[in-house]
Amino acid sequence: MDRITKSLLNDYQDQFQLENYKEDKLFEMFSSYAVISHYARGEFDIQDVVTGGTNDSGIDGLAFIASGQLIDSVDKLTNLLTKQFQVVPEIKMIFIQSKTSPKFDSGDILKFWHGVKRFLVDESHTRRNKDIEEKAEILRYITEHPLNFESISVKLFYVTTGNYYGVKSETLEGVKQDIHQEIREINITRDVEMNFLGAFEIQKYYKKTKHRPFAKIKFERHVLLPEIEDIEQAFIGYLPLVEFKKLIVDQEGELKKGIYYDNVRDFKGEVNQVNQDIAKTMRSSKPDQLAVLNNGITIVAKKITQSRDMFHLEDYQIVNGCQTSHMIYHYFEEIDIHNVGVQVKLIVAENDQVTNEIIKATNNQTPVKREELLALSDYQKQLEDYYHSFERSSLRLYYERRSDQYAFDNEIKKVRVIDIKQQLRSFTAMFLEQPELSKLRFEDLTKQISGRYFLKNHQHIVYYTAAFALYKLEYFFRNRRIDSKYRKFTYHLLMILKYEINQEAKKPRLNSSDMEKYCNNIIHTLNSDLALNYFHRAIQLIEQLVPDLHNKSIPKSRILAKNIKKAVYNR
Repeated sequence: MDRITKSLLNDYQDQFQLENYKEDKLFEMFSSYAVISHYARGEFDIQDVVTGGTNDSGIDGLAFIASGQLIDSVDKLTNLLTKQFQVVPEIKMIFIQSKTSPKFDSGDILKFWHGVKRFLVDESHTRRNKDIEEKAEILRYITEHPLNFESISVKLFYVTTGNYYGVKSETLEGVKQDIHQEIREINITRDVEMNFLGAFEIQKYYKKTKHRPFAKIKFERHVLLPEIEDIEQAFIGYLPLVEFKKLIVDQEGELKKGIYYDNVRDFKGEVNQVNQDIAKTMRSSKPDQLAVLNNGITIVAKKITQSRDMFHLEDYQIVNGCQTSHMIYHYFEEIDIHNVGVQVKLIVAENDQVTNEIIKATNNQTPVKREELLALSDYQKQLEDYYHSFERSSLRLYYERRSDQYAFDNEIKKVRVIDIKQQLRSFTAMFLEQPELSKLRFEDLTKQISGRYFLKNHQHIVYYTAAFALYKLEYFFRNRRIDSKYRKFTYHLLMILKYEINQEAKKPRLNSSDMEKYCNNIIHTLNSDLALNYFHRAIQLIEQLVPDLHNKSIPKSRILAKNIKKAVYNR
């Protein structure tokens, strides 16, 4: 393995605190993370995509991506269809095979392809591990409900540490064409890509996960606004979609990552009435009316370099216009992007507080749910500061109240960053004692626990404790100290853990000063060599209460949480 790839592999291992992995397994995870990060929005659990092992069908990584969202279960896919889309615009199936060898061996490539083919035709008699079988359930749902998916694409990646263009041959090109043809003959899709990645290519994919957003656009029809306090510069104008495309689409034609995360709303799909109106305009004979019928896009950048009409944006985010941007993306191929444009407000502001005020103002002009503005609340800032108060490195976590807040800081390990979703899921399980809610869609979760979280009188230590417990449990799962078969009970284990550690101690109210002592005991224990032992004790209770650990419906049931309470109270 060359020095650069080895260095990036070490960086990945360090960022995700992966211990005692052999180099080939680590490279599988590294490759899958680098490739899938290119298509999936936000961070994801690598265990949800890595499939390598015995009976893996020759596939090391497998992911389904629907509109930028990683789909790891049929439930998540059906939720997407009921809550966001009537028809999913596109779903991508991504297959990855990784080799630490520098060779592009046609025999190994064909073995990989045969595994993919068996998966696509759903040869049920083929021996598969549980990871592959769970992915097969998703594929079955897709093929049984074809009207719910506008388009399907298949992307294969064969990754080595070699130089593909140095060994590129007619044989490999022939293999690629044969694979393309055979996939098309399966009649799932005709949109097929077979990609060979060498060291340089996989390095490039991984480096992209570290880059801040940047773009260069020609913004001819703009007006410079008068001087505004705390705003370095501000422009307003009309931007043709051919230029707007440069802001939201990367060189491979995919939606850019990391440019919507400050936006308080995720993409709602065409189920949303506003988006239906945008689609109607785009499909009409007068799509150029978009500029006057739509409220436009607000972009905040940390830095802009201007030369006449050319604007170079660095570290920018779309803080209002997420819905419009996604809808425009889906219609790029159907309209004249040179003669259709959109209103754009471009603001240069380095101050986070100013950015927050802009987000609040621009997103309050149309109805926005309270939970969608959570990241901008005063309590969030206080909680972020509370996290920073832990100076010991072993206790250091970073509360990401704004998504992507720490994404480009290489000094901060990714696994130590807790986002708002992880925070509320762990809190709901551990202290509200409703672990069955923790795996709901985030929007559904916040509805279920509305009025019971992030209250002004809540002790901050409660939220940190829940997050630290989740961090430690995920560490043990990642490093195979706890069997992955218990992963589905993650949130139930958090609920049990506090009882195992504090035993007879009564749980104080969330606003009580007694919560400090109660939580500090949990934190101290989790930061000691006893942590794993306490998680194993929690697992023993799960085993006593759950006769069938493979039953997927049990973690979703309220009954298990009730039985846990009975068991701990009757000791």
